[in-house]
Amino acid sequence: MIGVDVDANTHILAKANLLIHLAELVRSPTTTMEAINTLMAETFVLMNQNETLGSLLNPPTNSVNVILTNPPYVTQGSAIYKKEVAEATTVIGEKTLRAYYNGTGLGVESLFLRYISGALKPGGRAFVIVPQGLLTRTDPGSKTIVLEECNLLASIALPRNTFFNTPQKTYILVLEKRHTRNDPRPPIFCAIARSIGESLDARRVPDPKNNDLDVIAGLFIEFCKEKERGDFRNSYSAIVKIVDPNSFSANDRWDSARFWSQDELELLGMIEPAVDRPNFIDEVTTQIEAIKTELLANKSSLEELSEVPVERMPVSKYFDVRRGRQSQTEGMRRK
Repeated sequence: MIGVDVDANTHILAKANLLIHLAELVRSPTTTMEAINTLMAETFVLMNQNETLGSLLNPPTNSVNVILTNPPYVTQGSAIYKKEVAEATTVIGEKTLRAYYNGTGLGVESLFLRYISGALKPGGRAFVIVPQGLLTRTDPGSKTIVLEECNLLASIALPRNTFFNTPQKTYILVLEKRHTRNDPRPPIFCAIARSIGESLDARRVPDPKNNDLDVIAGLFIEFCKEKERGDFRNSYSAIVKIVDPNSFSANDRWDSARFWSQDELELLGMIEPAVDRPNFIDEVTTQIEAIKTELLANKSSLEELSEVPVERMPVSKYFDVRRGRQSQTEGMRRK
């Protein structure tokens, strides 16, 4: 298992955290500093050759068993990433980096979804934290690419403020790399987590008795085992639904909460209170920035299409143009 990051400080903190967990081993006389250094070097990879793209600059292909990731959510300024991708000289197989990420859609998280779907080896799985906005966008770009290479196994809704200081609603997407493009699509495990085992405020007080996420994890394992045997159930819990894969095409929303009726959500206590003013402003600002970024991206694409060589020439160069006899309407009626 390796950890990849673009930030040098995060890289250092990760190594320090590992040393704390290995404190007993470090104290042992049988543990050498050479072994510790080797472990550090092989476990943590700093990819800051390009500090904008980070690991996106050198995507692995068909080689990773499991990916656990929480990619950044960026729409404002995402054009910078597109520009860096376009100017990069990296070649993936026979494709330029620009061609590899082409059509991924809006936002940096869309680039990372492409990175993930390409990196997994056949049968490999990815567990990805994504913002709800990515799943509800109408642009099919990133979804199309993901579905070409992977099967969607699960869409799990997390409660608001699961991640401190991130008011956006987030989801866990579970992807599995297809062995061939003709592999059948499995049913989708959809779930709604109301609690995560700790309070959702700044204090993060442990609350193990209220942990839907732990229950969902157990049910997902059951579902995967039963799916392999071909005898999975259609119902596991009030917070879980098994959905036909045809409901998760590239043109569909991928947020799982849409499969619960208003009455069901009320019974689960999922009707959320009104968002406070600061968070409402943040959400609306994010949506406006996303629309602005999408419009600018489309404008850039149109400008690229317009930047083609144009040569002006007279029509007479290719056609024999001569004056014809004009027929008036009245004359035509007489005829």
